[in-house]
Amino acid sequence: MDLNHHLMINPNVPLKTLNIAIFTNGNIIGKYLLMRLKEVDINVKLVIFDRMTDFNNSKRRSILSYILSPFNVISNLLLGILDNYNSSLNLEFKDFEYGNYCENILYVDNINEETTIEELREHNIEISILGGARIISREIIKEVKYGIINLHPGILPKFRGIDVVYWTIWKESKLGWTIHYIDEYIDEGTIIKVGFLENHYKEYINSIKELREKLMILSVEDLISSIINNLNLNATNIFESSSINNHDSSYYTYMNPILKLITYFKYKISPP
Repeated sequence: MDLNHHLMINPNVPLKTLNIAIFTNGNIIGKYLLMRLKEVDINVKLVIFDRMTDFNNSKRRSILSYILSPFNVISNLLLGILDNYNSSLNLEFKDFEYGNYCENILYVDNINEETTIEELREHNIEISILGGARIISREIIKEVKYGIINLHPGILPKFRGIDVVYWTIWKESKLGWTIHYIDEYIDEGTIIKVGFLENHYKEYINSIKELREKLMILSVEDLISSIINNLNLNATNIFESSSINNHDSSYYTYMNPILKLITYFKYKISPP
């Protein structure tokens, strides 16, 4: 099965009537997505909460020596102060209860385990949305009839991977978001929509963390608008657009904390 070509969604079937699942790891954007879907009366049939226990343990081991160098420690401390200074979403979702937004919640230590497949089948999930999760396995993707949609805080395929908001600022490129289907590769699935941030965003966004949250919120609103208006979420030839170049594809990994700090101040001092 080619994971980049799922079954086509019947344009005559209202998208909001499909059985929807949300994959999340408990981050703020997953909570915002659930809140907004409920506000517009889009029912979520299943929430799969990935506690990411094994992933977090291996991640800690692999980057521990990298983070604990003296300069990186100082840089991370400064970034933590700068990024959290103006973050309002953390307070808004402080007492968030998943049970208020979905009756069926599955907690797993690894979202790719067999239990996830069983729940997807039991609830006849037809389409899924990622609200923060690890890389999804091929076996899980195959279980979702119309595919799994990801919201990415960068322009694909130019900025694939991690810390893409930082890398976009470092490269002095256009900020935006991408709504796309996932496949077994990282940020390489079929693109549904691309959005760009307006030029005057710096007038009301004070930190890069807040900027990333804003991009993710805009991507959620873009997706919800498409569902409400029953717009086509099938595969589109996005590369016909002059602003997207299929051959201009780069994968980015974690940015060094010192470079992050430089990028942060580059962001603050650059003109609106």
